[in-house]
Amino acid sequence: AAQAIVQPGDPVVILRPGWPNIGGCFAIAGGEIRPFGLQAVDGKWRLDLGGLLEQLTPDVRCFVVNSPNNPTGWTLSREDQRILLEHCRKNGIWLVSDEVYSRLYRHGDAAPSFLELAEADDRVIVVSSFSKAWAMTGWRLGWLVTPPELEGPLAMLTEFNVACAPAFIQAAGIDVLEKGEGFVQEQRQRIETAFDYMSQRLSAMNRVDFIEPDGAFYAFFRIDGVTDSLATAKDILMQSKVGLAPGIAFGEQGEGYLRLCYAQPADLLREALDRLEAYFRA
Repeated sequence: AAQAIVQPGDPVVILRPGWPNIGGCFAIAGGEIRPFGLQAVDGKWRLDLGGLLEQLTPDVRCFVVNSPNNPTGWTLSREDQRILLEHCRKNGIWLVSDEVYSRLYRHGDAAPSFLELAEADDRVIVVSSFSKAWAMTGWRLGWLVTPPELEGPLAMLTEFNVACAPAFIQAAGIDVLEKGEGFVQEQRQRIETAFDYMSQRLSAMNRVDFIEPDGAFYAFFRIDGVTDSLATAKDILMQSKVGLAPGIAFGEQGEGYLRLCYAQPADLLREALDRLEAYFRA
């Protein structure tokens, strides 16, 4: 998607904290990355929509959003999607929406999608994947939904980048689309059960400022007094043998936070949280 629409020097607005590979793709394509930060307010992640619209000026080539978001779990509302889409239409801005966690939404069967709002010729690209809802991470299979004008460029880019997904992986994708809905529902239930347990435990821990996610399967929480999340994550790993992602990996807006993946078996999650509780109590 980045190679299809971005030329060197093009301004690209991306929400942070965010999975670094997303911004990296647009930087490699030559984009001038302009991060815009989510904010933690009253125990929830929030988007300053007015501030974002001010940054989405006509010179911006594209706006990139990941919702539900990795690492925060924040999810863009339907009304905010309408406002953003109309603004991007008016200003000729491409809108790239990474929706790989859309089926792992805590408040419905699927998170709001730009596909439910966009017209066929809108400058909207929706990125999705089999990796999350169908637990096919290692298979590297995904898809794009784009306006017709990108069919030619994307066909060439696919040829030069990957040629095609291996046939047996394509067959697996067809199989899970036809028969995998039960697995998605079971996985969502397991993740929600894990969320209930994790949120109760983290909220009660010393020094932890728990912020509730709306989707995906991560807790992105602040630790009182932490100014170097990388050093803290390394120390937790050495002292407690629990692996957490440092917030700084997701942009400067993530400093002071740690990311915990709670899509884990119950016994493993319980043991990890017991060790974290002991660490933060020390």
